[in-house]
Amino acid sequence: AHKHGSTAIDVANGMVGAFIIEGPSYDDELNKFYGANWTRSQPVMVINQPGTSPNKMRPGAGRSQDKGPDLVVNGRFQSIIDMAPGEVQMWRIVNGSGRSGAFLAGVPSGFRFRQIAQDGVQFADNNYQRSENKPLLIASGNRADLLVMASTVPGIYPVMVQHDVDPSDLPT
Repeated sequence: AHKHGSTAIDVANGMVGAFIIEGPSYDDELNKFYGANWTRSQPVMVINQPGTSPNKMRPGAGRSQDKGPDLVVNGRFQSIIDMAPGEVQMWRIVNGSGRSGAFLAGVPSGFRFRQIAQDGVQFADNNYQRSENKPLLIASGNRADLLVMASTVPGIYPVMVQHDVDPSDLPT
């Protein structure tokens, strides 16, 4: 627990992280399907937006705050995730940015993904089935688990994520 606003400077300086709690009826079921301890080797991606500052910290009369700088994943701009052709990984994503949502409009051609959980709550099967390659907004403070299947064609594929404060300001 924290007082809202009191941690903004810490978050802007990268003091965010993730706790992964594994257990029955979620991780255990995935491990049964994909193999023992499969979920222990899956990437955890902590998204952050370093360097933004609260409005009161900005100079100038208007003290306006734009969407801020680009997002980073695990502290890196343009992070790289290694996947074998056709491999399935569970991406555990935490949006630790203090302001912006992370908008995933889609994945590269040949890739597929489905969301399996939001904020620690596993999806019902019909929601999981309907989530294939659907645009996904992970708001600040939200978490999402995705099953991602890589293309069967080896290569380097960019996965574009836009930072977003208001979905109406995303380009069409």
